[in-house]
Amino acid sequence: MDNNLMAIELSEDLILLDLEACHSEEVIQRMATHLLSRGYVKPTYPQAVMARERHFPTALPTPIPVSFPHTDVSHCLRPAIAVGVLRRPVKFGFMGDPTQQLDVRVVFMLSVTRPEYQVKTLQKLIDLCQQVEHIERILHASTPREVLAVLGALFEPTASPGPDAVESAGANSWRRQEVVIHHPAGLHARPAALFVKTASQYPCDIQVARADQPERYVNAKSILSVLGLGIKPGERIIIETRGEQREAALDALVSLIRSNFGEEGETYHE
Repeated sequence: MDNNLMAIELSEDLILLDLEACHSEEVIQRMATHLLSRGYVKPTYPQAVMARERHFPTALPTPIPVSFPHTDVSHCLRPAIAVGVLRRPVKFGFMGDPTQQLDVRVVFMLSVTRPEYQVKTLQKLIDLCQQVEHIERILHASTPREVLAVLGALFEPTASPGPDAVESAGANSWRRQEVVIHHPAGLHARPAALFVKTASQYPCDIQVARADQPERYVNAKSILSVLGLGIKPGERIIIETRGEQREAALDALVSLIRSNFGEEGETYHE
């Protein structure tokens, strides 16, 4: 169960094709109400999702922009994913920078009853949406069954690169450090954007993983990949660098985290 989404229900009844809406809150309200009417969520769910989306927007700049509205598991009854395929693009806030908006075409709304599945579901969906052919198939689907055929890829196990596959000698070996994220937003929004911006300043390879999932490294220079880790306050990450300026890159990223991403207040040392 840990390596797939068998705990998540996929149903034709939760696929909303040709959805018409003028703004993001209308999309969220209609999809959340649909989940509520089918018994997947509690009456508190629609407002909870809208409130979270205002403060922590979920749109991502995938080849075709998508959004993943969700809320705390306390508002959910049964695990499921609802999919809204929009007739026309609707602006949603950008996950990495709430001051920006993206024209979203597909919305995945999550009802997750266990916190650990929320992170894994988001990771799988983000991986899926970075492949433009999958989103194009969803956009052009004429029946809910065609959308479910695309989402079936979520159940397929995928291999993730780990440190064992890239160990070598000298400058080609990885330098590694583990560090705690203390920022109240975790590694989301502004902290994630700063982390990726800092990593991108160095020519070396940089990868990052959750300390509790050390087998799943992602590219530290990709905002989509970093956000997909779902790092919350108090959680540990592993940063690895390899190649030219690897020491400087690692030191810069660790210093950024320990300075609380340059914000006023307490700095952290471990």
